[in-house]
Amino acid sequence: MHNVDPHKSTRPSFTASAIFALSLAATGPVSAAGEHGGGHDDNGGGHSFAFGSPADASEADRTITVTARDTMVFSPDAVSIGKGSTVRFVIENVGQLQHSFTLATPAQQREHEKEMQGMSMDRMAGHMDNDPNGIVVQPGETGSITWRFTEATKVQFACHIPGHYPAGMKGSIRVK
Repeated sequence: MHNVDPHKSTRPSFTASAIFALSLAATGPVSAAGEHGGGHDDNGGGHSFAFGSPADASEADRTITVTARDTMVFSPDAVSIGKGSTVRFVIENVGQLQHSFTLATPAQQREHEKEMQGMSMDRMAGHMDNDPNGIVVQPGETGSITWRFTEATKVQFACHIPGHYPAGMKGSIRVK
């Protein structure tokens, strides 16, 4: 007979990465563009963005390092990019909190924030793993996303970890 500590959980502990890996194994291959239920557009759950598309890091003609801080700011909080540019964003999380980095129009950011508000942290991380325009960066880690900007417009980058976006954790991209 095993002694069980009644104050200790007997449920296995999984990281968001492990859960995502298990979900990939269960669902088969995932396209680079990604798809998930409750999508961000009106064309059947896939992703489309009027301002551009994901690109391979090797195609980048510019790298912009963005620092995510626990004071709910990104540094820099504004950048200018030329139409047709392919930019690799390197996101450095220098804080103790998890942060996300999502590229979208201001209207899409507001919609995404509504969608994220009721999610648990584990579900949110899995959700973001399927978004081609965003990533979750763990404390002390660095991540990247590469994007081809095809339209001159206003785009934002924002953090949608609960409470971060309403606290002002966003920045602007002017595509000219």
